[in-house]
Amino acid sequence: MPAAQPPQPARVLVVDDDELILRSCKWILRQPDLEVALCSDGAQALEAMRRHTYDVVLTDLTMPGIDGHALLKRIKRDWPTVEVVIMTANGSIPSAVEATRDGAHEYVQKPFSVEALQATVRQAARVKRLRDENDALRRQLAAHRGNPGLESRAPAMRAALDRLRAAVPVDATVLLLGEVGSGRGHLARALHDLGPRAGQPFVAIPSAALGTPGNTVDDVFARAAGGTLFLRDVEHATPEAQRALEDRLRAAAAKPRPSVRVVASGPEGLAEPSEAGGLGADLLYLLRAVEIEVPPLRARREDIARLATTMLTHAAERLGRPPPRLAPETLDALAGHGWPDNLTELESAMESALLACDGDEVQPAHLPDVVRPRLRPPASNVLDVELPYKDAMDQVMESHAIQYLGTVLDRCGSIAAAARHAGMDRANFKRLLKRFDVQRD
Repeated sequence: MPAAQPPQPARVLVVDDDELILRSCKWILRQPDLEVALCSDGAQALEAMRRHTYDVVLTDLTMPGIDGHALLKRIKRDWPTVEVVIMTANGSIPSAVEATRDGAHEYVQKPFSVEALQATVRQAARVKRLRDENDALRRQLAAHRGNPGLESRAPAMRAALDRLRAAVPVDATVLLLGEVGSGRGHLARALHDLGPRAGQPFVAIPSAALGTPGNTVDDVFARAAGGTLFLRDVEHATPEAQRALEDRLRAAAAKPRPSVRVVASGPEGLAEPSEAGGLGADLLYLLRAVEIEVPPLRARREDIARLATTMLTHAAERLGRPPPRLAPETLDALAGHGWPDNLTELESAMESALLACDGDEVQPAHLPDVVRPRLRPPASNVLDVELPYKDAMDQVMESHAIQYLGTVLDRCGSIAAAARHAGMDRANFKRLLKRFDVQRD
């Protein structure tokens, strides 16, 4: 497998009119992660910065001509992202403190120790790198504006997107938990496209296929070298594939930067030991450095109108026709549906509605049968006085139970979600459905 590319060394410019200090700094900072250039005065340093790119400037405070304080102000004006570290003698500490107020990262006092100077310069370089990465991420996110998967008005989805954005710049494993069709694959792709591995391979594979010919763990890691490996439905990996994957992740954890970033998806509840099925606890621990719960579509009804409009527009563009509007009644029908298959079902419904609509407005009748609003007969409030009191009450209660169970099941879209809504465990809710013969339409 190709080795991961090491990060580029931080470029450091040392400025001092004392030749002995320059040579000492060059010796101290001669490290694999640092690249050092030297200048003997402020004017020479400014000329060097016009011709080259630097991450950190380490400058003496007291110099003839352009002193360290004046150099700091010029750097912060013309190269505001460059970090500046001030070198100062004991008598100049008040001036060095003033320099930190004007934007210097830190100051070091002469004579400085090897460890102190290296640590201060490395910390300044790290701050510069993180600031650059965050600026790049903001630009990339701005470029993705309008992408329906990265915007939301629903609190649950906004929380998921906040965690996603925090995970983008780092190499930690990410476990995306949620229902099939909820957008886990889209978020995995966004983690890759918005991060530092964007130009490298993105390899997605069903975990059930791991271990098959051509898809051993070694094979898929080799294909994803330098990029991201997305393991869909990781709970379906065989025990042999799990062991091989666990060995890979343990080895990667011992390295400063893994050659492959691993993102996995699984069902809601996978992170609970009792719900993990055949997934080993150690592998689960290695996969969930960052855990993101992706809410189902029914938990983000605030987004349905925008998502449906965007999907309808994209479908119309593919067919080369102007997109129709969604009638208010249609939007109501979409908001009231349970969407058991989540975004996949919504996209299919919009494509179907577009094909059925021959005008400029999508009506409820254009929606697939399963999405159209269905009217259940109202619960009967008429007592059969010919029956004994207990039998009459049982009849009314049964009618109301059928109405309640059917409506909740339609709205929530799945038995698990409907049981949570009803405040019941799944087994008891299923027993009620069976007792009253209530089935999903």
